[in-house]
Amino acid sequence: MSAPTGPSSQPSTCLLLALPPELQTEIFRFALHDQDTKDLTYGSYKPGLLTTCRQIRTDVRSIYYLEIRFELAVRHYDSSVLVKLLELGNSVRCGSREMEAKVFVSNEPDWGNLAVWLYRFHVNEINRGTMCDEDEKTPENETRHAMLSLVGMMPGKLWAKVERTLTPLYLILVAIDARWKTRRRRYMGQR
Repeated sequence: MSAPTGPSSQPSTCLLLALPPELQTEIFRFALHDQDTKDLTYGSYKPGLLTTCRQIRTDVRSIYYLEIRFELAVRHYDSSVLVKLLELGNSVRCGSREMEAKVFVSNEPDWGNLAVWLYRFHVNEINRGTMCDEDEKTPENETRHAMLSLVGMMPGKLWAKVERTLTPLYLILVAIDARWKTRRRRYMGQR
């Protein structure tokens, strides 16, 4: 009996990987840079090239996460998607280069999520520059910025002490908009 012939019996070879690395990189950049900014609000943060094969994924990850500026709209101060995105970006950090993520936070009060966001900032899971508000200077926006500044001035302090220090600002938020008043809970370690 003769050996089977045809496309299914031959090992597949990716012709793209046979090209010189410099040309591959230019093709990957062209494919990934379909726009200067990637809006991740409603879509996936993994392009198709990252789901092809191990070699292409390895070559493409640093281009994608370090050369494209990401924008993400966050509802109710839910920082979980941002943390996941930043973890992916940090896994491909190249020297001092970091992934750029600009986050627009909706003005939907949720003290539990904002407290978790502040905790994550305190333990360096996210940085201050990730949260962008509208340019409007409202008492609510200014109070949230004051909270971030206060947390930033307390590196290394126990979260319980930071949380107690935030209490007056929390009360200001509640006075501005009663929807900020929610069941208070401890946030240390909760994600």
